Amino acid sequence: MRWSRLRQKSGRSLEAWRQRVGLERFVILGHSLGAFVAGAYALRHPQRLAHVILEDPWGFSECLIPETPFQLVPWIVATFSRGIKFFSGTDICTLLRAAGILGPPILNVVLAHETNMFRKIVLDETAIPTYFYHCNVRRPRYRH
Repeated sequence: MRWSRLRQKSGRSLEAWRQRVGLERFVILGHSLGAFVAGAYALRHPQRLAHVILEDPWGFSECLIPETPFQLVPWIVATFSRGIKFFSGTDICTLLRAAGILGPPILNVVLAHETNMFRKIVLDETAIPTYFYHCNVRRPRYRH
């Protein structure tokens, strides 16, 4: 059964039950797939509901955007890593160019080990990632 048909059929069943019981407005609680059905009913009949409670809703993804700025860097790196896996086989410099203005901050995190190795020689922590970025971000020009 398609999900749209399940939503329609479940919504009709809930509405028929509400009419049979004689409720004008009610509180609906759904768990897992029931939360999916309750959410679909709420979208179709919001005037019939006083409150909607969705517990562990099936089909609703967790919010992946971090709440504090300190959580942003690992989130960006994880997102970039997922992108690299998605584009596996693509040249890493193409991905770096696609990152645009996020390229240098991403390289600061990715090249942290290399920056740490040369910290006694290169005092500016952003020098190595910036150098790497500018060497690789431009499209190559070959002459045959």
